[in-house]
Amino acid sequence: MTRDRDDAGLLLELMASLGFDRLTAQVYAVLLTHGPLPGPGLRAAFPGGEIDVTGSLSRLQEHRLTGVAYEHSRPRYYATEPSLAWASLGTELLWSGSSEARRKLCSDLAAVAGRLHRRHPAALTHREWDASTTEELAQLVCEIVSTARREILAVSKSPRLPHVAAFWTALTGRLALGVRYHRVADLDEIVAHGLRVVTRDIHEAHIDLRVLERERIRHKFYVVDDRYLAVFHGDGDPSRRGVGRISRKHHTVWRYRQRFPGYERAAIPADFVVTRLREGAATILSRAGQHLSGAEVAWIESLVELGKFSRFPQEAGWPDTQLSEAEARAGALGLVRRNIEGELVVAYPLREADLRAAYLESPGA
Repeated sequence: MTRDRDDAGLLLELMASLGFDRLTAQVYAVLLTHGPLPGPGLRAAFPGGEIDVTGSLSRLQEHRLTGVAYEHSRPRYYATEPSLAWASLGTELLWSGSSEARRKLCSDLAAVAGRLHRRHPAALTHREWDASTTEELAQLVCEIVSTARREILAVSKSPRLPHVAAFWTALTGRLALGVRYHRVADLDEIVAHGLRVVTRDIHEAHIDLRVLERERIRHKFYVVDDRYLAVFHGDGDPSRRGVGRISRKHHTVWRYRQRFPGYERAAIPADFVVTRLREGAATILSRAGQHLSGAEVAWIESLVELGKFSRFPQEAGWPDTQLSEAEARAGALGLVRRNIEGELVVAYPLREADLRAAYLESPGA
């Protein structure tokens, strides 16, 4: 028996242990070993060629284990880079409080799938590519970020791309190799990510993070090594297809590269923003202490520190009804709110205009 056959069997076994059904695991194995395949080609890999693989493809794409490329407007399915895909799934399990054993399965699957993988970096096979969904665009952004050798520039505002775990996995791999990451974002992102998380990004991951008023952010894009561009299309422009575009065209990449310094100069250092938000958090927690239970105050403090990544209700064993009641009480007091993406966040007593005014009066402005 060959090593590939051994690995193929082990792949099916490990995926079953993680909860994937056998057909989905078999579809994944075919895409790993055969590279991009159209629907008929994928079905032909199974006896009779009449198996419905639609559900399996949906499950694999939901976990970013597979992607879709287009050739003459026809979809071709491929396995995404296993080391990134399984690591990001492991990160999601970590954030959700899953067991160490399940995260270990993801690590084992990354190794096995990596040995079987016939690589297909979709984002690098076209000079330009229009993504039809935010999930597709998120996958392509992860692919170009994972190629970075020197520098990643980003300008973003809410609503943000989905699949934070996949992006963070791709990014941290590059940061560990010394790639510099400069990001301009809106205030809502800082609030949603939590002050402890943002502080870690700045001081431990050495991300150059700056904050700009949402209405002043007219473009959303990533530039990687002055070679690749991911740009998000705005609403209401019929001349643009899909939700965004990946480009390798030099003049297009360079045009957006030239826009970044203006955004960076206009933005406020995230350290300053976090300091001001911490002052607001003290007011929020003081008010919470006067009207809410100790457990509810601890919950709001977890939202301050961890934002949408807070697992306090789950770790405290709160049923959904208890969380809903706590949110209603805190919301009525003006302590929490739902942001543009529907995430529960702290309702800081600080507007973007207040932040700008305070910064202009500071010595470092």
